[in-house]
Amino acid sequence: MPMRRDYVPTVGEEVLLLNHLGTFMVEEVDSDSKTASLRVLRSGVLMKDVEWRTIWPLDDNTRAVLTDIFNSQEFKQLLSKRNDPKDVGE
Repeated sequence: MPMRRDYVPTVGEEVLLLNHLGTFMVEEVDSDSKTASLRVLRSGVLMKDVEWRTIWPLDDNTRAVLTDIFNSQEFKQLLSKRNDPKDVGE
């Protein structure tokens, strides 16, 4: 996996965005300003001037890391706490 500072998004690539849920498609890349335009895959909204440092490639390595997180015992415990009916309303 490339270091964050070395990563340059490419047009047509599916990516993740720091502090955002969902996935994005790279529409344009501006090498001079190190920004990109990203289309939100779920809604189709276009986000312009997104800094490269906040973009992460959704490649096989990233998917494997996410799978490991989702399958971890800690994540399962967190989900079970959030879905516990006795915690509703707290």
